[in-house]
Amino acid sequence: MKKVAMIDFHNNLVSQPDGSAQKVLKTLLFYLRGWEKMGIGVSRSKKMEQNRQRGVSFYAVPETKSPKWMWNKVLKLNLFTYDKMVELLNKEKPDILHFHNRHELVDKLYEKLEYQPKVVCHYHKPFQKPIFPKSGSLFLGVSNYLTQRLRKQIDPGRWELVQPLPNPIPYDLLALPRKQFKLLSYPLNIIFPFGDDREKGFPEVVEAVRELERRNYRVILHIAGEIKSKSLDLSGISKFRLHGYLPPEEYYKLLAKMDFLILPTRREAFSLVVLEAIYFGVRVVATPTGGVPEVLGRDYPCFSHFSADSIVSQVLKGVTLPVSEWNTISSKIIARAHPSHAVRRLSHYYEALLRGEPIGEE
Repeated sequence: MKKVAMIDFHNNLVSQPDGSAQKVLKTLLFYLRGWEKMGIGVSRSKKMEQNRQRGVSFYAVPETKSPKWMWNKVLKLNLFTYDKMVELLNKEKPDILHFHNRHELVDKLYEKLEYQPKVVCHYHKPFQKPIFPKSGSLFLGVSNYLTQRLRKQIDPGRWELVQPLPNPIPYDLLALPRKQFKLLSYPLNIIFPFGDDREKGFPEVVEAVRELERRNYRVILHIAGEIKSKSLDLSGISKFRLHGYLPPEEYYKLLAKMDFLILPTRREAFSLVVLEAIYFGVRVVATPTGGVPEVLGRDYPCFSHFSADSIVSQVLKGVTLPVSEWNTISSKIIARAHPSHAVRRLSHYYEALLRGEPIGEE
């Protein structure tokens, strides 16, 4: 049977909680059919960790501790220090290696292998200067927006190797009951899940909530995520909750209680956050930035500009939109994002690589 290994140089896929990129990686592996599948991450311990989840073999590979490792950490040389990963790959010989981050290590790993697999590089967010390994045969962006950006950044002779693979609904979300939209009750519970990130619109959200209160709307503002500032100016907001970073399970529980999620962002490759909100029957007000309109659809009724006034007007529009219409909108969004679509496209890409055919959308 054909074999694929997805490789993550950031996380321990065996025993560490999954971030957004890891959820996508595992969802693709869990839903992909007709392949023997491996997920390989990295471990901070001295021993290799291993388990099996839903038909996928997962490994967490420790670094090789040596003088090279010490210099690597001190000087940030990006030297390759995962010798046991090379041993594992040479033993298992996956036909395809699919890398999800740290693409600067891909060629360094590839040159140590005893065989020549096809190499896929996956990009989960925009970089100023993304790395496109020489060994790469396919470069995937998580949205059409990111794909077009990558095509402008890669060598012109390789732009056809850059293709889209929109993010699917994460596996852990699909394991939970989907919630229908419901009638609003006051006060309105509004969540901003990015801490005090200014690029994601934190000041604009705070000012929008102030304005809603000035218009006599009762609101509770929930702020999840990392707070970097030593002091937050939340004056003029009568009720707010600072939740800090929440593990996925706790975040989902909180999200399911919300009425609105607000995301006026200046940068967004895809945004699983808005997809998660829709899944739980939470109304989303977001700027149509980057991949966001691909998730919500071009005709989504509550897109805002990057301003407090626009956020307020779109929240009020969302308040008046009938529940039946919200449920119709969400059904279309969820159907588009089901993992079956992503893995069908990914399987098409893989098969084309192994047959030596030109890469293109199915």
